[in-house]
Amino acid sequence: MTSMRISSTSLIAGALVVGDSGLGVEGIDIPSTGQDGAAVLNQFVTLPADNDVEFRMLITSQPSAGTLITFEDSSFIYHAPVPTNDSFNYEWFKDGVSQGSDTVNLQIGPGGLNPPAGTVIINSVVTTTTTATVSFSYDNTDQTGFDYRLDGGSPVDIFTTNPFVISSLAPDTSFTVEVRAYNGDGDGAFSSSFPFTTDAIPVVSPGGGITLSSNINPNGITASGDISVGVTLSSNINDNGITVRGPI
Repeated sequence: MTSMRISSTSLIAGALVVGDSGLGVEGIDIPSTGQDGAAVLNQFVTLPADNDVEFRMLITSQPSAGTLITFEDSSFIYHAPVPTNDSFNYEWFKDGVSQGSDTVNLQIGPGGLNPPAGTVIINSVVTTTTTATVSFSYDNTDQTGFDYRLDGGSPVDIFTTNPFVISSLAPDTSFTVEVRAYNGDGDGAFSSSFPFTTDAIPVVSPGGGITLSSNINPNGITASGDISVGVTLSSNINDNGITVRGPI
């Protein structure tokens, strides 16, 4: 039977401990499974040899981003914003004798929280009156896809398409485009803003035209012309053949 005792050596710095100084929970009571996995010290327990050996975990540095609640059996609860990468350090004891120190890495969120770290560079933008074809490069392999935004608007997913085409743009209009990488852990940084201007609609200036005339005669067909705007045709059917005249 274990008696009740009070000590100044705590599981967590500043806390009050009920138990023998340096002792803790018997190895057989260290959880090997749980909602968040095995208790921290379970990795050091060998059963049945350690059934009656007492284990204790002393927290030596708290996590920086969240709140840690530990229990005497070295299981714990950690609360933090999502996503978070964090850690805490501890020293562990076996029958009151220090066995060393270690670190527990804490991960809240999907996939290790390693969003793309590379840099996207937009190399060129080729325009028409209503489209822009964007070519870019990326200096890492940590992405699963890319998206872009036009004039700082909402991101548009382009997956792995490179170059990609932005369509339905207004003619003769200035825009900016940015591209970023993403993966299962989040988004990388957007590239530097790349300005471009769509092409203007071509304008046909007045002047010139084509005037055609032809006569069917024994010698063949002749034509002459100059350039102007519009089309006017006239024809006369006569004994000598067909004559067509008009500015185009």
